[in-house]
Amino acid sequence: MLDLSLSRKVPEKFIAFSEQKIQQLLNSVSGVEFVMLCTSDGFEIALANKKI
Repeated sequence: MLDLSLSRKVPEKFIAFSEQKIQQLLNSVSGVEFVMLCTSDGFEIALANKKI
């Protein structure tokens, strides 16, 4: 059976910080519509997109 105590989780403070920074990046670079920060194995940490 899967032991959930061994699972990894990204800290909420890091997620909030990341969302803020990628939103700033999205707002400062023209032509970019979507930004996603992922772990090295492809799991989503944070994302931001421009509202259409």
